[in-house]
Parts: sequence; C-alpha cells; structure tokens
Amino acid sequence: MIKNNKKKLILMLVTVLVAAIFAGCTAKKTATETKKTVLDKIKAAGVITMGNSPDYPPFETIDDKGNIVGFDIDLANEIAKELGVKLEVKQMSFEPIITAVQSGQVDFGMSGFSITDDRK
Repeated sequence: MIKNNKKKLILMLVTVLVAAIFAGCTAKKTATETKKTVLDKIKAAGVITMGNSPDYPPFETIDDKGNIVGFDIDLANEIAKELGVKLEVKQMSFEPIITAVQSGQVDFGMSGFSITDDRK
C-alpha cells in the first residue's frame, strides 16, 4: 500500500513538472511572437518612430536650421539604417516619452535617459 502511494506521488510530481515546463515554453513563444510582430510592423511601414526631447546637448538639441541633431539622433539613424527603414523623430517633452512607448505612440524613446530602479 505504501509503495502504491509513493508511486502515485511521484507520478503526480512528474506530471506537475512536465506541465510547468510546457507552460514556460508557451510563455516564451508568445513573447518572441510579440517581438516579431513589432519588428514586422516597423519593416512593413518602412519607418521607425522615436520619441525624443531635444534639450540635452550633445545627445540631442535643435540646430540653427531647426533640425534635431546630436549623438542620440545619429545612433537612432544607424539603427534605422540597419533595419532598412526611415527614422521619424517625434519631438515631445521628456516626461511622457516612456508612456508614449508603452502606449504605442512611438516605437522607442531615446533622450539622454539615466538608469533608475523604476526604468529597469
């Protein structure tokens, strides 16, 4: 009788373990599919949008001709070039950039961000 209960317990543990492994695989697949969907959307549109607050030279500023220029802009242009798309910079104040990314108003934000616990 004890051997039967022990076998049942082991069988239950193995079943739970296998179910947990498959659940983990499903979650990873969904995250990967989501990433592909965003990249596919960007490539299909032929443009990647960046939220930026051009008030932090030399990373981003507005030149005499009214163009947004700086290191972050140069880097974003290289990212767009690597993806084979055009860069569109959406100028905004600094505070709403992260929210704009989260809500899909822009594809990414680049504007002299510092690492904080909240941003991690």
